[in-house]
Amino acid sequence: MARLLDPVRAWAAIDACPTAVLAAASRELARARGLPVERVGRFASAPETERTSGLPPLRDPLDLGRLHEAQMVDARGRKSAGAFYTPEDLAGELARVTLFPLLERTRGEALPRIADPSCGAGSFLVQAVRLLRSAMPAADAAQIVACVHGADLDPVAVALCADSVWIELGNPDLDPDRVLAQLRCGDALVDTALPGAPDGWRPVDWAEIAPDGFDAILGNPPWDRDEPDPRAFFSSFDPGYPKLVGAEAARARTRILDAHPGAAAQWGETLRFLDARQAALRERFPGSASATKTNAYQRFLALGLERLAERGRIGFLVPAGFYADRGSAGLRDELFGEHHVERLVGFDNRGRLFPGVDRRFKFAALVADRGRRDAPTQFGFLRTRAADMATGTLLDTDRVRRLSPSSGAVLEIDDPRDLDLLTRLTERARLGGTDWAIRFRREIDLTLDRSLFVPAEARRADDLPVWEGRMIDAFCATAKRWVSGTGRRARWTTPSDLRAMPGPQFHVRADALDAIDPDHAAPKIGFMAVGSATNARTMAATLLWRAPCGNSVPTLRCRSKDDGTPGESALCAILNSSVFDWALRLRMAGNNLNRFVLIDVAVPPPGSVFGIEGLDAAVEALALTSAWFDPLRARSAQGSPIPSPLLDGDARRRVRAALDAVIAQAYGLGIDEYAHVLAGTDLPSARLTPAAVARHPLPAKGFWRIDRELPPTERLPALALAAFRRLDAGVPPAELLAATSQRTTVRG
Repeated sequence: MARLLDPVRAWAAIDACPTAVLAAASRELARARGLPVERVGRFASAPETERTSGLPPLRDPLDLGRLHEAQMVDARGRKSAGAFYTPEDLAGELARVTLFPLLERTRGEALPRIADPSCGAGSFLVQAVRLLRSAMPAADAAQIVACVHGADLDPVAVALCADSVWIELGNPDLDPDRVLAQLRCGDALVDTALPGAPDGWRPVDWAEIAPDGFDAILGNPPWDRDEPDPRAFFSSFDPGYPKLVGAEAARARTRILDAHPGAAAQWGETLRFLDARQAALRERFPGSASATKTNAYQRFLALGLERLAERGRIGFLVPAGFYADRGSAGLRDELFGEHHVERLVGFDNRGRLFPGVDRRFKFAALVADRGRRDAPTQFGFLRTRAADMATGTLLDTDRVRRLSPSSGAVLEIDDPRDLDLLTRLTERARLGGTDWAIRFRREIDLTLDRSLFVPAEARRADDLPVWEGRMIDAFCATAKRWVSGTGRRARWTTPSDLRAMPGPQFHVRADALDAIDPDHAAPKIGFMAVGSATNARTMAATLLWRAPCGNSVPTLRCRSKDDGTPGESALCAILNSSVFDWALRLRMAGNNLNRFVLIDVAVPPPGSVFGIEGLDAAVEALALTSAWFDPLRARSAQGSPIPSPLLDGDARRRVRAALDAVIAQAYGLGIDEYAHVLAGTDLPSARLTPAAVARHPLPAKGFWRIDRELPPTERLPALALAAFRRLDAGVPPAELLAATSQRTTVRG
């Protein structure tokens, strides 16, 4: 069988007690290294059996961690427990970039004290031992063991970690118990005893272990929420409980509590202990107390900074939320304000660095020195190989952070040209700045406000469609029509006619509109709340009118600061422009276009956009195509030569290109800067096929996906650059917009 070619997968397939299999694997590794078999795997009885004797040999101590992961319930259970094993190449590279400067600093004269507060089966500690042995060959096994420490809640993982380190050291004279004594099976985040603690729970007092702190702290802490978790308790009654979610899990809890006498009392005691633990954590890590929900990695990172010795170094793998999310702002301020962040290198999982994690997931390698250092940070993002941890660009950290004055987020910038251009644009105006009178609004929660929806059998002709994110595209409010299904299983189709009426999944009564949107008589902007920075475009916005919107379509309104003139059309043009999208993509670490992400995005000052002749008419001609907007369009008296509604696809692309150029000029860009924003969009179509891109990757956030099936000169970016040159030559925007709606091509 093919699976038997992989020793770890073959061992994981054994139909036996997982603990016994792991102990047998430890013994197999010891045998392969010529070590006494009886000195490992003592956490379980695992006699030689027919079932294990014919399996391929395990050769690397790191195989124990991989096997432990494979023996867990399933990928869904591991993900919810934050229990994915760190791959060898990632752990090895992070250990190297973290420890080598320490070893160079001491010139091999002293062994650094190293800790992994979430050591699991020992991936980082084994890598640390390898580095120490290589850098300091004169150090004996006992000396190396004395400088490594770890902790984990999982007793089997701790035992495997001890076995892995002992086998890696390969010294039969070293007592394995000396390795185990360096590890703690306990709660690494809590340092004092708590009342009502369940059997087996222990705090870990790091100050007692290393009063002066550690020279290096390494790890990949859990990425799940650090909140009361019922899985451990209820899985003791039902082994299948960890696989359940939502309503299924709630029903299972009720069933278990009813079926087992005393279970309710035990659960009550467990909840009281968990509440006491949360109180202790809030007191110890006050920076996380204000967050509604706290991720475990945030507290592990705070712990690491707390327990670092002077001039110590920390190397952690953390989710991308560390540098982008609002909830990590306090940690970012501490790290960047009080210490030197040496490198922040972001990865996405396209290269399957974590085989069991969604390929879209993003995380980062964070390496920092304790104590303030006036030095730049090495930034790199969207990397796909562990070796990329050593790559990146040195940039001024303060300049990068000033780009997000509201959220303190770190943008995904590793190109000095991007930093220079975005700094200049952000200093002029931001979407959430005082120059723009922006009003954000979320109208209907599709779950909490379901009582507003009219059942299909009771629907009336004057009921109003509820807009969802799928229905929105750039300058189009009816991009999709609902067919059937709900949630992620809902089916949508693309209308063939831009004049089509909305095809929503939900409707509300017309008399509910006043409460949902008091200003419904005036146009507003709706945009898709979810957008990827690696799609053709990230932002998709359009004009709406008499349109109640679900939570996947946040809305915006704005007015001129000077005279109160409505500015929705101008703002819609900005949001759909390539320059805005470029600036947005640099700060998109996730997929949610949250308010705190948008408010710091660079926009042109209102005075450079409001009053541009022909701009409002062009936006309305593009966006108000559906027959739904006929009453609104009839009220408009633009007198524009641009056909309204603008239905021809080729003409729409040309007008959009002209609008894009007009907005780029309002941003204050020069032709070279605009070309930098649109770099890579002129490649031949053969270079842009999925197969070609797989062979020779292009910048993940580039705009090369736009119109890639068309000849380069007919794509929207090429048309926009040509239009910009005409503006630069003195052609008025109104003349350019009118001409592009009529002509077959735009010539520079």
